[in-house]
Amino acid sequence: MKNLRVENEYVTKKEFRAVTDKIMEKLNMLNVLKSSVLNIERQMGIYYDMFKDNKLNNGKLAKRLNIVEKHIGIKPEEDLLVSGY
Repeated sequence: MKNLRVENEYVTKKEFRAVTDKIMEKLNMLNVLKSSVLNIERQMGIYYDMFKDNKLNNGKLAKRLNIVEKHIGIKPEEDLLVSGY
């Protein structure tokens, strides 16, 4: 838009159309980008929900495993410890 210089206050239809065509082209590109961003946000939301479910399930599993280990009297090695509880 910096290149547009109007020497008087009147703009011809052709000049106006050229500028509006460029604006519409950029607007169409923004709409494509917007839909892509919305799709990415939706996917991130799905992955976050899956992460929360897995974290909860891992915590439950660690709790159950710790109870069983204590009941049986097993002391696992440091590298075999299950974290989460």
